[in-house]
Parts: sequence; C-alpha cells; structure tokens
Amino acid sequence: MIFFRGFLCAGFFLCSSVFSQQWVGESNDYKLTYLSISAVSISLSIPEIVQVDNKKAYRIVAYSKTTSFFSQFYSLENKYETFVDVETGLPLRYHKFITQKTIKQELMANYDHGKNTAHYEGGKFPESFDIPVQENSHNFFSMIYFLRRESLEVGKTYRMNLDVETEPWKVEAKVIQRETVEAVDREWDAFKVEFKFIPMKEEIKRKKTDILTRRLATSKTRLIFWIAAEAPHPFLKIEFEMSPFSAYTKLVEMKP
Repeated sequence: MIFFRGFLCAGFFLCSSVFSQQWVGESNDYKLTYLSISAVSISLSIPEIVQVDNKKAYRIVAYSKTTSFFSQFYSLENKYETFVDVETGLPLRYHKFITQKTIKQELMANYDHGKNTAHYEGGKFPESFDIPVQENSHNFFSMIYFLRRESLEVGKTYRMNLDVETEPWKVEAKVIQRETVEAVDREWDAFKVEFKFIPMKEEIKRKKTDILTRRLATSKTRLIFWIAAEAPHPFLKIEFEMSPFSAYTKLVEMKP
C-alpha cells in the first residue's frame, strides 16, 4: 500500500548541466516489500528527451503496480510522468494517472518558473486554475533526480522547495553517511540520504488523492534513499518508515 513514496520536491537554486546524457534510455526496476512480502513492482526510467513549451525536457516515468498476491488486499496501478527542463533541472510538467482500490483519477500540472506559478487541471479539482508556487519549485521526481546528479558529501544538507499538488513544502535532504548496500547481485558504495518535510502552511488531511501523495509529505515522515556513489548514481534502496512497520524498496534490475 505504501509504494516507493518516492516523489515530490523543489530546490532553492537553479542548476545548469543538470542531467547526464547517459541516463537517457535507462530503465531501472524495483521491488517494494512490506512485512517481508513482495507488494509492489516499480520502474523508473528516462526513455527520451522531448519538447515541452519549446524547451528540451527529460521525460521521467515512474510506474508502480501491486503484485498479484498483494492485489488481493490492495490493488494499485499508477503512472507518473515528470518533464524536466534540460537547462535548469526544474519540472515543466507533471502528469499522473492513478488507478487504485480507493480512487481513479488523472491530474496535470504545468509550471511557469519565470512567473512562479503552476496551472492545475484534473485530479480532485473540479476546474482548472493557476496558483503561485515557491521559487524553483520541484515535484518529488525532479527533486530526487536533482540529488542524483549532485556531488553528494557526508554531513551536507540540501534544502529544497516542494509543490505537493498545490501545497507548499520545504525539504531538507541530509547525507548521513556512506555505507555498503547490496543490490542487483553486487555490493555498492552508497550515500545514505534522509529526507525531512517541513510544511509552509497548516497540515491538512488530504482526500481524493493517490497513496504516494497522501502519505509521503508529512511533518512526521521519515524517508531514506541510498544513492550509489559511482556513476550513473542509481537509487539502490529506499526505506519509508511508518508505524508499526517500514516499507523497503530495492533495485532488482538495471537496463541500459
């Protein structure tokens, strides 16, 4: 039920030469386990570069689906697309397709970082509208890929801004340590990064949204990513701490 939670954030800064060209065409597969049960299959990929609003953008695709066994308890098949500006690393468009036991919806957000606004349509909202967003706002996917291209250092904290479906948040991603992680039948040197989500407004109970959005960004969330120290710096493992048990996501296959 708690799939890789993987995604919503933003940065205080613009960055040039953001993504590595070698990432284009990659597709990495993950397995999420809960109570030692294989619950969700996840893929993260960057299949291509496309044009969005006359800008070159990396198309980042996240797809998650519950296993046949776990679907008996909670069915989920969600797809998320984030189009990230090649020049700045900021999201230009966010598109999600949600099909799960409790809800089915489609939502799109288009960002204008010159005006610091976002145009929303679909999802839980009855009509389209524009909202102000924080400077250099990311969603979760552009945030984690931003960290993936950074020169991570133990002890350093990366502070970012996040738009969570119209809610403004700040995020602190602290590199706690380096340690060895086993994934894809080998050992990796990895950076352990812990995320802290800080609300900019009073937290509200979210309704009519997908599990990832509803459960990820809270002031009580404890989310940890292990990012490989060697290029191309894939995500190796993710832990989402929840009471009374945690969900673990692990890299199981890399496709060049």
